[in-house]
Amino acid sequence: MQETKAGEPMFADMEALKMACAMLGLEIVHTNKYTWFNQHVGDYPVPKGVKVSDLGKNAKFVVKLNAENAQKYGGGRTPYEIGMMEDVNNPGCFTPIYDFYAGGYGLESVIGRPLFNDAGQKNIKMLCPKLKQHYDMCCDAISAKAVGDKIEFLTAKQAHEKYPQIFPAPTEDEATWVSVVDTNHRVNASLS
Repeated sequence: MQETKAGEPMFADMEALKMACAMLGLEIVHTNKYTWFNQHVGDYPVPKGVKVSDLGKNAKFVVKLNAENAQKYGGGRTPYEIGMMEDVNNPGCFTPIYDFYAGGYGLESVIGRPLFNDAGQKNIKMLCPKLKQHYDMCCDAISAKAVGDKIEFLTAKQAHEKYPQIFPAPTEDEATWVSVVDTNHRVNASLS
């Protein structure tokens, strides 16, 4: 589970989370049960406030690969899923928990591999870094739209084709997205 600090939630805006999931080929399912190994083997400590007996069935909702990505990345196995738990340090917000053994059987191909604070990989710095990056981008887009900016989400390939002078040819797959902001109308309006 991604532990947070008070005032620093990981996922607070459901609209932004839904947008990020759609961009990455993930879907949100309203259930408390998520797919994992089904047995805690003791290789990582159970997060604070979580009982071993609750693992796999303690989510407020679940984020999982859509059918296309499950087939593409699952390698013939059922990919693990992310349980989104209520963030005890930030009421009304959510924090992820999932089994990252073997890359979550394809899950981490889409959400990114965990980042660790230590070489021994026992102290988790961030789960789901790619999902978090896309979520933050969607939060920024929602804020920008609220002040009148035009936001356009493009894959890296589309951005290069449309704006080659700004975006270099992509080196990653189509799952990489960028946002393009047009503030011209707002800037020009403030100059007049």
